[in-house]
Amino acid sequence: MKLARLFIPLLPILLLTSCVSAKKDNTEAWNKLQGRWKIERALKAGKPVNMGVAYAEIRGDEMDRITTERVFRQRIRINANAEPSSVDFEILDDTDRGQILLGIFKFDNEKLWFCHGPIGKPRPTTFVSTPDDGNVIVVMRTLEQQDKP
Repeated sequence: MKLARLFIPLLPILLLTSCVSAKKDNTEAWNKLQGRWKIERALKAGKPVNMGVAYAEIRGDEMDRITTERVFRQRIRINANAEPSSVDFEILDDTDRGQILLGIFKFDNEKLWFCHGPIGKPRPTTFVSTPDDGNVIVVMRTLEQQDKP
């Protein structure tokens, strides 16, 4: 009984500590996202997209997708605590300026995977792209110093 009286007041602190340590840190994910990435492959609605030589550069909360034809500018917001980790892409240029693409992301060794739905569609829950869902999947790898253009 004496032991219970000692630990009962500490129970909320113990529970809070275990919850905090179990959460992923957005700062860690943000740090991993920063830099230049080579786009290795992309799918849209289940079909391969030929982007030529393409890169992405993430600086702070902005991302430029750079293709041979143009640069796509986006602001990104992430939640590494979601399952799977979520990302919102706000389009910063073009006729779709201000529109939001809802997506997910993951790190797989030196690769970064994004999957997002079309404008106005729900956030994907898996890394799948089919003609029915119209999802876009982009797989990138980090650029080593000698690979950087």
